[in-house]
Amino acid sequence: TRYLTINAHIYTTDEMKIIFALSFMQEGLAESWVDDYSAAAVQPTTGGGVTGYGTFTDFISKVTKKFGPSNITATAYLDATKLNQADCKSLVVDYISKFKRATGRASITSHEPFRFFFLRGLNEGLCRKVAEVATTSNTGFIEATHVKQATYEELKTIRGFSGGNSGTKKKRSGKPRYHSDRDPDAMDVNRMSPEENAHHRKRGLCFNCHEPGHVSRNCP
Repeated sequence: TRYLTINAHIYTTDEMKIIFALSFMQEGLAESWVDDYSAAAVQPTTGGGVTGYGTFTDFISKVTKKFGPSNITATAYLDATKLNQADCKSLVVDYISKFKRATGRASITSHEPFRFFFLRGLNEGLCRKVAEVATTSNTGFIEATHVKQATYEELKTIRGFSGGNSGTKKKRSGKPRYHSDRDPDAMDVNRMSPEENAHHRKRGLCFNCHEPGHVSRNCP
């Protein structure tokens, strides 16, 4: 019908629209139905004319009655119970749109089954987050799902930026660093033999110039 609307300047009568639609119904059960429908349309009337194809609106009703779901509500209910986020390219917005359409057609308005079927179809990670939401409103439940997903996307973006900068950080060497607390004045002491060290300490000699009267840190 969308194509016919766009090309309304070409298909200007109901008969033209119906014949165009019938041209696509050439397989399976539709083929025999089209033959019968077309044959009935050209049956002569008492006035000398033909029965005709009728209105396009009536034609759509007949096609829907013949080939549409035998129980639209039951079919929609099954759609709601089988729908999965993974079937919607994992996009939450698509999943929500399809779920709301199915539950609307199935007249699922009670919050308990609405919540149950909705959570059942969500990806596991998002399902855990949304299940924590305390609300008895279907609308509030859907809004909370949008918020949880938006938060997840935000955190993922932040982690992406953090991960991108981590490569610029300099890695520390695994070799441990040691800092000596030894007095620089003790350097000369370490160079001396134990005997020389004892001799300097006993006589009060400078470890630097080996003269008495001062220590090495005050050596002139």
